Amino acid sequence: MIANRKKLCAILCLALASVGPAYALTNEELLELVLAGSKQTVSSIKSGMGKVTVDDTRKDASGVAESETQFAFEYYFSGDKTALTMEQILVKPGGQYKPPAGLKAKERALIDGQKVYVLSVIDNYGLIGSLATDAGHHVTSFLRLIGIWKRGLSAPDGSADNIPGRIIRVTGSESVNGRQCVIVEFSWTDKYADSKDTQHWHSYWIDTERGYSTLRARSWYAGGDTSISKTLEGESNTEVKDYGNGIWAPTKITSDTYNVDLKTADLKSIKHRVITYDLEFKINQPVPDEKFLPLEFPSGTRVSDELLNATYTVP
Repeated sequence: MIANRKKLCAILCLALASVGPAYALTNEELLELVLAGSKQTVSSIKSGMGKVTVDDTRKDASGVAESETQFAFEYYFSGDKTALTMEQILVKPGGQYKPPAGLKAKERALIDGQKVYVLSVIDNYGLIGSLATDAGHHVTSFLRLIGIWKRGLSAPDGSADNIPGRIIRVTGSESVNGRQCVIVEFSWTDKYADSKDTQHWHSYWIDTERGYSTLRARSWYAGGDTSISKTLEGESNTEVKDYGNGIWAPTKITSDTYNVDLKTADLKSIKHRVITYDLEFKINQPVPDEKFLPLEFPSGTRVSDELLNATYTVP
């Protein structure tokens, strides 16, 4: 797998460096190489473990912070097994009611390859299900956040992977922090019977020499229930490092999501997010078996078992 990825990179680097037209890749050939390299990188990630911190700040249109929430994760995965703990801390209260700052949630979760277990420590509540039930959806929402580098070249939430009529093309190249990147664009149109069609564009700046990692991403939209033209809705910048054996993945992801007026396109607010992977975070290192031990619910825990359609309290 690693040899194949290095071979792809060597072919691509040679093509980009060539000046003769006989050696130049077409955009279609370049796209094929980039997509194949990205998929190989993702498929080569088999396990990982470490701490991940997520800071969410809501800002007004002028950039002043209105509220801030921090999530602290301990994250372990190997094959089809995943275990994590999460603490949610309200750093700066915001909104109409302004709840007090401090610890707001503490959870443990386990995916054992068949079932999903979730324990809300503060609420003394447990949930058992599968990846297709509420338990799975709850844990997956965290995994999409802290495991974003596992999904490769796709829409930020993975939703564009199987959209009918999706168009993928190379739109050019550009330097990002001194690294020459290939720009790949995903575009598609959502069609609705009772409203206007909505167009989407997602662009990714891919560093082909560093594991086909995405150093920058931007997304735009137009149409739908809005009268505005093509509008930037979000952007992110990523710092990466070599985790070993040629696997490049993020150490820090900084993103902004823009909330704009649908009629005037005026900026209303900004969601600023920083995802930071601990310096000791490891990829493709053996994860101790004890990290995936069964999740036991303490006495008194109220449990909802979605697979058995039953609720009970642990004695």
